[in-house]
Amino acid sequence: KVVSPRKERSGTDGNSRSYGSLIKKGWIEKQAKKRPAVVVCLLEKKYVAGDPNSWNDTCRTVDYIYRVVQPHGTKLVLALVEDPEEYVVLAEEQIYALRKRIYIDSGAVVNLQM
Repeated sequence: KVVSPRKERSGTDGNSRSYGSLIKKGWIEKQAKKRPAVVVCLLEKKYVAGDPNSWNDTCRTVDYIYRVVQPHGTKLVLALVEDPEEYVVLAEEQIYALRKRIYIDSGAVVNLQM
């Protein structure tokens, strides 16, 4: 017995008991069976725009993530993280190549300054 039920809710299903004020009965089992709707892949912009070796590593990483999430119907978002003190120019062709590689729209590519 981890935590005893505190109160009954007025719902009609049997899973509406609250344990402490933490979680409902069956919540962990329910969440363990679900898949995420979206996965955000954080990429440092300087590595995407870097030398050919870092570009190849980025492509391999993105391909791997896509192969993992694609069979489950999970959407993928690319977030290009940039240090505000370092100005990195990323060619539009590179962004286009990444988008086409994993079949995402331009709206699924986000620039972040952190």
